[in-house]
Amino acid sequence: MSDIFREIDEDLRQDKLKALWKKYRVNFFSIIITPIVILSAFKIYQNWEKNYIEKSGGLLSEAIEYVNISDFDSASATIQELKDISRKEYLQYATIIEASIAVKSNDNNKAIELYEEYIQDSNNSLLKDFSLIKIAYLKIDSSSSEEIKDLITPILVDDSLLYGLGLELMGYSYYRNGNYDESFKQFELILSNGYNSPSLLNRANTMYELLVQKISIDTDEEIK
Repeated sequence: MSDIFREIDEDLRQDKLKALWKKYRVNFFSIIITPIVILSAFKIYQNWEKNYIEKSGGLLSEAIEYVNISDFDSASATIQELKDISRKEYLQYATIIEASIAVKSNDNNKAIELYEEYIQDSNNSLLKDFSLIKIAYLKIDSSSSEEIKDLITPILVDDSLLYGLGLELMGYSYYRNGNYDESFKQFELILSNGYNSPSLLNRANTMYELLVQKISIDTDEEIK
């Protein structure tokens, strides 16, 4: 009798399993298949992302090379190709390169517009500061020293990586506007910081020596 009850119990269990399987097999397949699909999709995404980065980075480097050899037509064509395939961050880099092309083509107004566009759209603080420097250089012949100072105020702080370039720019602006004492102070500050690049220190030293002579001559003339 016990064997019969066992067989009946087994049959009931089998029937329950069949019913459960019939009821939940879709969910079962979802549980098993979904992770596989996700992993496969992630792998495809990784490969796509890798190819995308390589393609976009290659076009960016290519455009920069064209700018360096003054082949602006090829640079512009490469930038357009980059724009056609790229996302926001590469489009912003493309804007910087387009601004460089405009500078080298003596189209300062367009260059300023492009740098301002980059500053508006980007979250890259270093390149935004760099763009401010470029705008200020482009405006230096038509702006007062106060206007230039207001423009690059974010850079004129000790912890800015472009602080030295900001001082140099202010030095040139003061010099151009005939304020030799203030110009002298800017280049003196640059020379007092040994962490500045050798090229910046060399330029600052040249201006420093020029201003020493200029101030000395002006002082002698005042005495006379």
